[in-house]
Amino acid sequence: MGGLLGRMISVAPSSSSSSSPPSPSLDDKKKKKTIHNKSNNMSNMIYLNHAGQAPWSAATQQAGLNAVHTNPWDSVAAANEASNQVRQRFARLLTIVESHDDDNDGSSSSSRIPPQDCIALLPSTAFAMTLAAHNLVRMRRQRDEQDANLNNSKQQQQPQARQRHKVLLLQDQYPSVVYPWQEICNLHPDEWSICVVPYPQDTDGSSSCWTDAILQQLDADPDISVVSLPPLHWADGRAIDLERVAQAIRQKEQQQQTKIDLIIDATQAVGIFPLRGNFLSHATLIACSAHKWLRGPSGVCCCYIHPLVHDEWQPLDQHERARNVDGATLLAGKYAMDPQTGYYPQEFVTTARKFDSGGKSHPILLPMLASSLEQVVQKCESCPLPLQQEELRLLMMPLMEWCRHHGWVVRDFDEDVVVDRSNDNNNNQRQQTPPRRRAYHLVGIDPPAEWNLTPQQLVQICQDLYQQHNIIVAARCGGLRISPNVESTPPQHIEALMRALEQVCSKYDNWTQT
Repeated sequence: MGGLLGRMISVAPSSSSSSSPPSPSLDDKKKKKTIHNKSNNMSNMIYLNHAGQAPWSAATQQAGLNAVHTNPWDSVAAANEASNQVRQRFARLLTIVESHDDDNDGSSSSSRIPPQDCIALLPSTAFAMTLAAHNLVRMRRQRDEQDANLNNSKQQQQPQARQRHKVLLLQDQYPSVVYPWQEICNLHPDEWSICVVPYPQDTDGSSSCWTDAILQQLDADPDISVVSLPPLHWADGRAIDLERVAQAIRQKEQQQQTKIDLIIDATQAVGIFPLRGNFLSHATLIACSAHKWLRGPSGVCCCYIHPLVHDEWQPLDQHERARNVDGATLLAGKYAMDPQTGYYPQEFVTTARKFDSGGKSHPILLPMLASSLEQVVQKCESCPLPLQQEELRLLMMPLMEWCRHHGWVVRDFDEDVVVDRSNDNNNNQRQQTPPRRRAYHLVGIDPPAEWNLTPQQLVQICQDLYQQHNIIVAARCGGLRISPNVESTPPQHIEALMRALEQVCSKYDNWTQT
């Protein structure tokens, strides 16, 4: 991730001879206080775009400032330590996310913590998806060739045409997931294509869920070889039951005697949304960008890679840190590169570190992410994810009712879901939480259809909300995405949003007078 350092603001190195930061001057203290006032308190802003970029806590900012003042001879060791902490804490967080299901309670989750050796650190979710796409295509081609050679030798037939394969994606899935497969289809048009699951349609006055639409498509198409999904749609928050999808994949594998890989972009779920089932055993890869619900900086993606593919997959970046050699010895030695072959040692490490992107561990981003992950883990352990979602549901209920009254559309709102807040420590009984049809940290609201708004008009609504009312939301997939934070969004912010929408959108219809 060393190449990402150029994105950071240049900072003069400390002149101190020790690794500890110098004592801040009075001006530095004033400047630090100003930064905290603007970015943490945000007293003049109503920030409802946490699904786009999370504000950094004071502790996370301080971790970055401490890293900036670290001397270069100490920064490598500090960054490597932060790298280990990030892997450990993200692994813990994955088990917290999946610990609220019908077959498992949180008390047994620690026995299934994926080791940090299954976590790779990459620059982005797009990088992770490109890694998965290129390896899955390569492995699929090898299997197809082996099967074809076996059939040809048995039947003494001419070589057959390459088998067709499809990757299943959602309509308007996040571009970082789609573009890697789009490239694959352009490179191999005779072998690979994309199978798109359309938006669920309303039936009998209620919304059909994404999960049913996915299962129908999966059952109908025999060429699907890869299923690449999020736990919820990034634009409207409607949930996907990955446990049901994984069960359908296993059944299809048994019926067709073939392998179907499940790839998950969990960026909008890990740390904030509970999932059902042991999806760590089902997924080949789970990617999660750091700058949203992990509350960290941009430029890092934590990626779980199933240990069964560590040996057969190849990294996108080739560098010595992925090899089973001592880096200091390699660089210090003469003729470490074989004079005959021109090769450096080739053996890879046996862990997911093999897939880390090139460059040194980032000396600023990783300490910041280690700090933010520690806070997210503590929050999830002190307040279970189902309770966090229930608090958010109650927070968003007035907006849901406002939308209904004014003709806006919210899909799959769980009016009747109530979470039992009792905690019986005596008999250690677990809360029974029904599967949710949607998330409440991320809610998409669609304007009345008769307005027929263009994407440019949706963007203009967001700009007007910001410029006229200091409210920040996002325009996403035909509507507005509202993403509050369970700790920092008071009910007054939702009330202010409703009042501001009435003013900003009054020019599109006369509904505010009806």
